[in-house]
Amino acid sequence: MRSVLTIGLCMAIALVSCSKKSNNSLSSGSYSFAWNGQTVSMKGVVDTGNNIIFSAAGVMPGTSDTSEVNIEIPNVAGRPTYTLMGSFSDTASNFDNTATFSLINLTSGLAYSDNTTGTPHPFTIDITSNSGGLINATFSGEVYLSGGSGPDSLYVSNGSLSVTY
Repeated sequence: MRSVLTIGLCMAIALVSCSKKSNNSLSSGSYSFAWNGQTVSMKGVVDTGNNIIFSAAGVMPGTSDTSEVNIEIPNVAGRPTYTLMGSFSDTASNFDNTATFSLINLTSGLAYSDNTTGTPHPFTIDITSNSGGLINATFSGEVYLSGGSGPDSLYVSNGSLSVTY
């Protein structure tokens, strides 16, 4: 089981390292959220290249399936990471304040995302503090099935992350 978790975390790191203009500022952090009524804790990284990408991998309780979470905030304005604060959502009218969320069960192939149908879905990440190279944020919202066979939507609640960059 430990090798499956290691493979999942390596995949998460590889995904965020593939950004064309990444400055490869990858540091460890912790993520937790409620999913299907269970609290999930994962270890993850942040990539501060063209887009700010929070990525984590871990084992889902109950099923012991390895899963990956990605939260992406576009950085088209080229703002420095240390200035990143406030609320970002898939319903934001200003592109610089948008965010996307996905969760992929690497064992079963189930994939959920907040932006699969093109209509606004209430998913939000709030960066509550950003100081000394440490970002703390909360997140929640409904995500929708985009791959595999499972419930049409699930709600992610009580999400939090704390990562260094």
